[in-house]
Amino acid sequence: LFRSSIYTDVLSGVFVSQLQICVKGKITRADVDMLISQFRNMELMHRVLKYRKLVGKNIPKDESAMKLAMQEDVPKVMTKNEKRDMRKEYAKTAF
Repeated sequence: LFRSSIYTDVLSGVFVSQLQICVKGKITRADVDMLISQFRNMELMHRVLKYRKLVGKNIPKDESAMKLAMQEDVPKVMTKNEKRDMRKEYAKTAF
């Protein structure tokens, strides 16, 4: 729904050269994975906020309200592929 070209460019670049990032940045792959995860979460929050503004819903004022908004609206702003990927990631980490 609200795909960002910056999001796509950053993630494709990171996946292609993740090893180079680790070596040049002197960081672990876990650090890079955490950064990617945080980036995805932030991008998803932005999409939820844009969606809420578009449909006339209130913008959350605090953390608990944002968590509630995320639970309610994330399924409405995610693509089928994103939902599939999220299920796959959850299945990997669930065991």
